[in-house]
Amino acid sequence: MAKFLEVKARISLGGPILQAPLVSFRLVLLLLAAILISAPYLIRCILESGTLFHYQRLWMSVALFGVSLGAESFAIGFLYMVVGLVLAFVTHLLIRFRSISDQRGFMLAGMTLAYWAVSEVIYLDNWKTGYRMHSFRLKSWR
Repeated sequence: MAKFLEVKARISLGGPILQAPLVSFRLVLLLLAAILISAPYLIRCILESGTLFHYQRLWMSVALFGVSLGAESFAIGFLYMVVGLVLAFVTHLLIRFRSISDQRGFMLAGMTLAYWAVSEVIYLDNWKTGYRMHSFRLKSWR
């Protein structure tokens, strides 16, 4: 950034900017000492199969949780992709139709599809969290 300013504005900033290192020498020595002190204990735990890495139920619960999140993310991503494709269709292709009635029909279908997709996302969020999201509606609309 400093070089960019010097070149574009032709202003001298007073030399190179010195930055402190990310990890100091004392911190490196402290981490090295901690690793050396804890190494015999860690090696003994690993050899005796007494770590969380050896606990099968933990790995199964993490795997099932990951599969659940993966499936949920896939479903939500697919629904938002549908909304994006509808928006792209409406903004780029729908304007090329010559017939106004065709434009209105496809616009209505696109709005219905996008509303359905967003409603499904809200339904999945309600199902997951248990919190009902609702919009404000006037009493006369009910």
